[in-house]
Amino acid sequence: MRSFFKKPYHIVCLVFALLIILLCVVGPLLSPYTGFEMDLSHLYAAPSKDHWIGTDALGRDLLTRFMIGGRRTLKACFISVAGASLIGTVLGLLTGFLDGLAGAGLVSSRFVRALPSLTLRVCEALSAIPILILAMLFDAIFGFGKGYYIYALLLAYIPPTVNVVYAATLKVMGQEYIEAARALGTSNAAILKQHVLPNILSPLVTHISGLMAASVVMCTILGYLGLCVNPPAPEWGALIHESRDALMVHPSVVLLPAFLLVIFILSIQQIGSGITDALADRHR
Repeated sequence: MRSFFKKPYHIVCLVFALLIILLCVVGPLLSPYTGFEMDLSHLYAAPSKDHWIGTDALGRDLLTRFMIGGRRTLKACFISVAGASLIGTVLGLLTGFLDGLAGAGLVSSRFVRALPSLTLRVCEALSAIPILILAMLFDAIFGFGKGYYIYALLLAYIPPTVNVVYAATLKVMGQEYIEAARALGTSNAAILKQHVLPNILSPLVTHISGLMAASVVMCTILGYLGLCVNPPAPEWGALIHESRDALMVHPSVVLLPAFLLVIFILSIQQIGSGITDALADRHR
């Protein structure tokens, strides 16, 4: 990981992302505001020492609402991405491994040979459903504003994870050192642990960082559409939606939260790219 810290912009992105996460986790506990109390004498207040990024249409402190909303958004992102990564990695690894064994003529069972194809077909079917439609469906069935969209995101992120891990695993299974390990009597479990897993980390990390950034964007879109939370509960997309009418008159109310959000998303992507490069350098 030394090569990651050799590039200054990787460090800047890491510091900024950690700062945003820390603010969202700890900030609401330290803020003098609750994020819900209204101050009608300070509507659309400009950034100041009392309100660092200003107030909204009801005089509520924007930074506090940004931090509270960020806690909800980050929780949804971490749960959906972590769950999808775990399930998708296991399924993709087993699917690619079984397909590799079948390609080498080491699987005799027709059912086992059919499992990879069946898994990929199910993933294709799930991928055909737009994430937005899936999230709206979950909210419509289980109740709007109750957080069930998280499970819709988790379900939607499993197929691409399976595909990435499957492709990476199948590529590794075709390498000569896998045949050599098998010829030496190495068990399948040892091959997975010693040879397959280390060599699929790079594409997996790239994929997970992209999923994390995409999850933040999707949660923001859902919040903007009013599907994540019920007012007056804050959420990053909901904050932008609430202040959209003031964009031309009080642009800071929209632009400052949006700027923090965009920089956070870009930072996540750069961190993932840096870790991928570091893993690639380690294997050279």
